[in-house]
Amino acid sequence: MPLVVSCLLVGFTITTVNMLIFPGVSAGIDCGIAGQCPNILSDSTKKYCCRTEGVAIGYCCDANDYAKFPFDGPTKDFNPQSNSVGGGESPSAVTNKSNESKIPLEIVQSQYRQGPRQVLTDTIIEAKLRKNLTFEQIAQGTGLSLVYVTSALLGQHPLPAKAAKIVGQQLGLSKQDCKLLQTIPQRRAGGGPSDPTIARFSEMIHLYERTLKVLVHEQFGDGVVSAVNFKINLTKVPDPEGGHRAIITLDGKFQPFKPFK
Repeated sequence: MPLVVSCLLVGFTITTVNMLIFPGVSAGIDCGIAGQCPNILSDSTKKYCCRTEGVAIGYCCDANDYAKFPFDGPTKDFNPQSNSVGGGESPSAVTNKSNESKIPLEIVQSQYRQGPRQVLTDTIIEAKLRKNLTFEQIAQGTGLSLVYVTSALLGQHPLPAKAAKIVGQQLGLSKQDCKLLQTIPQRRAGGGPSDPTIARFSEMIHLYERTLKVLVHEQFGDGVVSAVNFKINLTKVPDPEGGHRAIITLDGKFQPFKPFK
């Protein structure tokens, strides 16, 4: 029985993660504003104003620090006239406080090593075995593709909160495990070629190789997808958002391993 796998070449947007995102906060107060963000570092390259917890006065910082410690106005205990604590709440602080009560804080968490998600994958596979579930059954109700959910369970993708909760209920995972499923993992990637086009194909295989392995075994049994009795095709199609997409079809015969005496 042939196995057909369709892959899409898509554009990638690289996003900085593992940072606090404060809704409603703009570029912050500029450095050098007396009484709010004096340029205590005397560094003209630091254009943003930061403030860490427990410190009333702001300090000049770069964009990386601002992503973690934004300062969009004095604290409620900071008096810009006297530059001291205890002077009452400023109008901007009242506005920010009101906005924060309406808009929940969103925190994007990221892993810097594979270890935590690998341990979670062991827990997931053990629960899957104990409950005698298929990946297809686990993915039901998530609204996501089987391949994506399986890949996430193997530590290659994060799951949205709703999907993580559904999967957690299916597998009997703890709340902490469900939160860990939502973190952006340190993905597996091999050392690939320098040519960018070839590197993207290598990246696809490294990212989804384990996912395809477990789904092949679950749906076909113990065996391999032949690269000898095999066909490959590439089709160019329009992209609804503009430009084109490449549909790559890998069509290989499944060949089972056979017990022998």
